[in-house]
Amino acid sequence: MSGVILQSISKNSLADPGILGINAGAGFAIVLYTFFIQGLLFSSSWMSVFFMPIIALFGALFAASIIYLFAYKRGQVSPSRMLLVGVGINAAFSAGITIFQLRMEPIDFSRTLVWLSGSIWGTTWTFVLALLPWIVVLIPFSYYKARVLDILALNEMTAIGLGINVTKERKRLLVLAVLLAGACVAVGGGLTFLGLIAPHIAKKLVGSLHYRVIPFSALIGALLLLLSDTISRIIIAPAELPVGIVLAILGTPYFIYLLLQTRG
Repeated sequence: MSGVILQSISKNSLADPGILGINAGAGFAIVLYTFFIQGLLFSSSWMSVFFMPIIALFGALFAASIIYLFAYKRGQVSPSRMLLVGVGINAAFSAGITIFQLRMEPIDFSRTLVWLSGSIWGTTWTFVLALLPWIVVLIPFSYYKARVLDILALNEMTAIGLGINVTKERKRLLVLAVLLAGACVAVGGGLTFLGLIAPHIAKKLVGSLHYRVIPFSALIGALLLLLSDTISRIIIAPAELPVGIVLAILGTPYFIYLLLQTRG
């Protein structure tokens, strides 16, 4: 759902929380906090589980603020600048994560590496309850904003003519996308390409109206994650691959295809 929103407000089919650096910002915040307060990331205590989405949120918001600041030019946000700045921010936060990883104990380094690659490690009901408030609030609000996303898909002058404050709505929707992505990173780590692939498949199936695309993207994303997790568990059994690696293998060819289509 975060990918749907980001692709709509940037008018770029390649936009994704992982590619834009939002996931990396959230991951950096959690790794940084874990480095100074040992054991938070892999603790199953009630307090740490419910606190993690908040930590991830601050990191994601910080990354998004930097992206918006550098992409903002002459009173508006340039979609191409947003993508390019996002790629740079992603690289910067990834470098920061590596610096702190190298100073960790070997066992913490290994665990963090797997988590950042994308791992459904939060598989208890405690983690489900930790995400429940975010799901109950953010999913209905995203669906409520479907009409605004449809209007923003038109050209800017038409959107203004229909009474939409384009700059303000883009800011609100960017924050919404960041909240969605940050909460997911807190439990699932860096699941890159999921927010890129699912919206495109949904649009192929149900068209471009966002009141259909948003829920179908959520369902398709869940199915892709379940499929990738199943593959990761059986491909080298009894060992297990991080689910994010399988998602990347599935998503990279599609990303290249979209890039070629965009260039065309």
